[in-house]
Amino acid sequence: MSEEEKGKIQGLPRTLSETLDALEKDRDYLTRGGVFPEELLQHWIKKKRKESEEIERISHPAEYTRYYDL
Repeated sequence: MSEEEKGKIQGLPRTLSETLDALEKDRDYLTRGGVFPEELLQHWIKKKRKESEEIERISHPAEYTRYYDL
């Protein structure tokens, strides 16, 4: 990767949800040449969105320590 291309990178997604947002915005490179069918990507994104929502509902151990440890 050239220095110019590296300079365009602002950061990486921090969560699965942010990663899926980025994938929805830019996935042409995956469908080019029939590498991945669009339907497969849509199905995978939908499945991972559900997974992300389930994970986000689980309290982090730090939350238990801070708020629930009586």
